[in-house]
Amino acid sequence: MCRFKLPKGRRGIRACAISDDGKRSVVVDISNDHCVTCFDNASGNKVWEQKGGPDTIVDVAFQKGTYDVAAAGVKKVQFFAGDDGNNRGGIIGDHDRTNFGSIRGMGESNANGCWVAAGANGQLYWWDSQRKVCKVQTVCAKKPIISLQVCSKKIMCGSSNGDLYAMEHDGSNCETMCSHHDSVRAICMKEGKCALGLGDSTICIGVNPAAMKPCMKMHGDGEAWGLGHDGS
Repeated sequence: MCRFKLPKGRRGIRACAISDDGKRSVVVDISNDHCVTCFDNASGNKVWEQKGGPDTIVDVAFQKGTYDVAAAGVKKVQFFAGDDGNNRGGIIGDHDRTNFGSIRGMGESNANGCWVAAGANGQLYWWDSQRKVCKVQTVCAKKPIISLQVCSKKIMCGSSNGDLYAMEHDGSNCETMCSHHDSVRAICMKEGKCALGLGDSTICIGVNPAAMKPCMKMHGDGEAWGLGHDGS
């Protein structure tokens, strides 16, 4: 286990992610600058740090197979180079502007875009290697999408109204997999099993996303904002 120490005044951690090889972690704090900091997991030393700006960042992710980082939040998506954290804002262009609830890497070679982000307007946004929006796709129901999971063949999306959607990597063939009594805050797919964290802290798990059952409810009245399981 490695412990990372942030400077005074950072207040707390809003989001975090670990690289595919497990060698780096990135965290977003809740200071006024919403700093994004990357750490080396072996030593605990800081690799780079950049200010995210005055608007809240709610999610952060590594690109598949690299140390490049993307962050999503209020009115923006930002990209950070893996070597020095050089910060570049995502270019929306003529597409609808919105807040973003989640972002995930698709892989540098993905033809539909390197990154996919979930919009509060119920749309998914794909960014290419030039950080420009290259495609926008409306999800089945026009409700805010607040969680994402990129699987080997599908993109899983969780909605604020409790619906779980699945679609192809290019956004086609969107279908509703199941509906729950509260918002789908977190999704984890591993080794054929799916786990969901809901807004009322309920954890659901199952092999088939269309037939998931609650397995536990966390203590307290808080929401389940993050989730992971080992597939067992």
